Amino acid sequence: MEIVKRIVVDLTLNDFMAFTRFELANSSTIRRMNNRTLTAFILMFVVPIVAIFWLFEQDRMTIVSGLILVLMCMFIWPRQVKRAEEERTKAFYSQFCRDELVNKLEMQIEDSGLVIITNASMTNWNWHSIKRIETTDDHHFVFVTDTSALIIPRQHVAEGNVDAFAAEMKRRLSD
Repeated sequence: MEIVKRIVVDLTLNDFMAFTRFELANSSTIRRMNNRTLTAFILMFVVPIVAIFWLFEQDRMTIVSGLILVLMCMFIWPRQVKRAEEERTKAFYSQFCRDELVNKLEMQIEDSGLVIITNASMTNWNWHSIKRIETTDDHHFVFVTDTSALIIPRQHVAEGNVDAFAAEMKRRLSD
């Protein structure tokens, strides 16, 4: 297999959205945060409202209505979180990432780590600082923290073989 140590990719809004969706679906950190927020919402708002109605009505339908409200929150909450995160990603992209300063990335594999070069900056990531690489049908995500990653689209490659590049990164991470 060919060893590729350099690629150039063009990032689009769809690439950022794909990472947001991947994180919402797969991140245990984000799942825990959302579960805690949902639990707090139910305890702070739903339970007191049901308790107040129970004090005045004291019938079985109040409890049933409260349970239905809790179930509705549990089904609606994840969709609302997803929608809010997607809107936040779109806003971030439109504000900071529209120009070629950020969107066109050159990535190089060096002995010391991964080098990311844009028109505005150059960043070196040592191999030990890269947590893992996740691959989907359309992207490779190079995680540098539990919830943030470098996005490597498999479709918008201006130069180089992205899958061979990812294979070389994975090989170096396993050494």
